[in-house]
Amino acid sequence: MARDDTAQRLEKMAIQTAGPMGLAVVRVRLLGGTRPVLEVMAERSDGTPISIGECARLSRGLSAALDVDDPVPGRYVLEVGSPGLERPLTKPQDYDRFAGQLVAISLYPHPQWPRRLKGILRGREGQDVLVDAGPQGLLRIGLEAIEKAHLDPDLGPKPKPGKGPSKKPAIQAEVKEPAPKKSAPGKSGPKKSGPQKSGQGEH
Repeated sequence: MARDDTAQRLEKMAIQTAGPMGLAVVRVRLLGGTRPVLEVMAERSDGTPISIGECARLSRGLSAALDVDDPVPGRYVLEVGSPGLERPLTKPQDYDRFAGQLVAISLYPHPQWPRRLKGILRGREGQDVLVDAGPQGLLRIGLEAIEKAHLDPDLGPKPKPGKGPSKKPAIQAEVKEPAPKKSAPGKSGPKKSGPQKSGQGEH
């Protein structure tokens, strides 16, 4: 899916702010509504969960950067938090890193493949993601066909009563300074390669 100029600028700002703090940005997205939210999801560079204190430091640093150069017009809320158990898979290397874990994947709409699927992630081969979907067998899914994906703890063992996961740390701050928004020319997305059983060629 094509990324517009605003999204790219926000992600770049978040990465530049988080890096010196020893943090890695997992996802940046701007959620609309009556009170828009700029959501920044981060973890430590070694992949371990971020603390509330680290969330606060990143929030302060990013707020300062947005005061200088804010690509989003109007008022919105900046929310910095950790990925939690349902960590989104946002980069190609995530599909290697989390191989062996249970995942839920949403695909771009297409008449020849399902909209959603779940299974055990088996890593990548080139630009294909491998998922063991149980009765459906081992599926090959082109990266460009994946709309979104995340780890799915609901597929795993249920936690014992009283032992459920705690809420992910999150820090909110309201950003008030508006700035002109640059429009980006429209771009068409790549041709999508849907799920195929392993060993079969692309359609």
